[in-house]
Amino acid sequence: MPDAVRVLVAGEDDLTRARLRRVLEEDGAVVTEAESEAGLLIALGGTRPDVVVLHLPQRAARELATARLVHVRCPEVPVLAYASSPDRATVLAAIDAGARGYLLTDDNPAQIVAAVRAAAEGASPLSPRAATALVTDRAKPPGEHLTRRERDVLALLAEGLPNKEIARRLDISERTVKAHLTSAFRRIGVRGRTQAALWVRDHGLPVIDLRNHQREHNLDEGRIT
Repeated sequence: MPDAVRVLVAGEDDLTRARLRRVLEEDGAVVTEAESEAGLLIALGGTRPDVVVLHLPQRAARELATARLVHVRCPEVPVLAYASSPDRATVLAAIDAGARGYLLTDDNPAQIVAAVRAAAEGASPLSPRAATALVTDRAKPPGEHLTRRERDVLALLAEGLPNKEIARRLDISERTVKAHLTSAFRRIGVRGRTQAALWVRDHGLPVIDLRNHQREHNLDEGRIT
């Protein structure tokens, strides 16, 4: 890498950090590691990296919160998410948390190096498979990537019903309603109830037939119902 780009590699997994360090240092980067949020923040203050590469494990709520914190404290430092999943919901969650780009753990070294270079120069690199997933999902008919139960819950939310009433109408628990809403929000790329209701209105999500809701318990999905 020209001019010795300074890269901070963050994440709890030692092997992942070691792989990234090896790939980047072989191309001339100056790499610092952080295995915790506290260590990342200390390194940010001390080294002022050109790019942060943040590993997102399968369940990445804490790491996404860390990405948000980095974005708020050091908005000039681009964060690249480094994850195993290319699905639209995961990519959008990372970008919503402030990530400037998105890499996949099976990207080859040349792709990783090129993405870090691009981020250091102000670009927003996406792994090709992640970009393809975004475009493919956008081309699907509205709501196709939602489960039936997620569509049910969203349709009732759009009618202005609170979780308690949605649960009563669908004969499920409020906890289950919340779980479906959280999943649906991620799938359609919204942050809250108002945005979700507008999404339903704009995309014409079909209104469910509550008389037949018992036959739509998503047994084929293997999900919470």
